[in-house]
Amino acid sequence: MNHISRDKALELLKKYNKDPFHIQHAFTVEAVMKWYANELGYGEDAEYWGIVGLLHDIDFELYPEEHCLKAPELLREGGVGEDIIHAVCSHGYGITVGCGETINVEPVHEMEKVLFAADELTGLIWAAALTNSSQSAICLSHPASTGTAFMVVKKDRQKWMRKANRQCGYLPEI
Repeated sequence: MNHISRDKALELLKKYNKDPFHIQHAFTVEAVMKWYANELGYGEDAEYWGIVGLLHDIDFELYPEEHCLKAPELLREGGVGEDIIHAVCSHGYGITVGCGETINVEPVHEMEKVLFAADELTGLIWAAALTNSSQSAICLSHPASTGTAFMVVKKDRQKWMRKANRQCGYLPEI
C-alpha cells in the first residue's frame, strides 16, 4: 500500500474542496471508515481506511459531472498510490455520472465495500440530523437511541424532509 499521511491527504482534499459541507462529509466518512476498520479486525490499517474515507469525494465539488472519473488524475498529482485511487473510484461503482459515463471500478477489498455503503449511510444520517436538531448524528446512528426510531418512524412520511437543507445535493425535492 502506498500510504500518504493524513495531513497530506487533508491538504489535498482542501486543495479541491472549499465548501464546509464537503469537508465535513469527508471528516464524517473518515471517522466511520476508521471505526469499521477497528470493528472488522483491520485495526492496524485504520489510518489507511480513514484516509480513503477522507479523499473519497475529492473531485465532487469541482467536477460533479465527472465524479469518480476525475479523481485518479487529482490523486496521482497529489502522489497518492493506485490502491487508494482504486478504493476512491470504487465507491461510485455502477453509478452513471452527469457526463453519461458509468463508473465501472468494482469494490473488491472489504474496505472498498465498507466505503461504498458508508458514503450513502452517512449522508442519510446527516440529513436526518439536520431535520431533528435535538438529536446529534452520533445518536441517530446508535441502534439503542431514540434517533434511530425517529428515522424508522418518519421514513415513510415526506414531511420529515421538508426542513432539511437541500444545498448538500443529497436530498430530493418534495
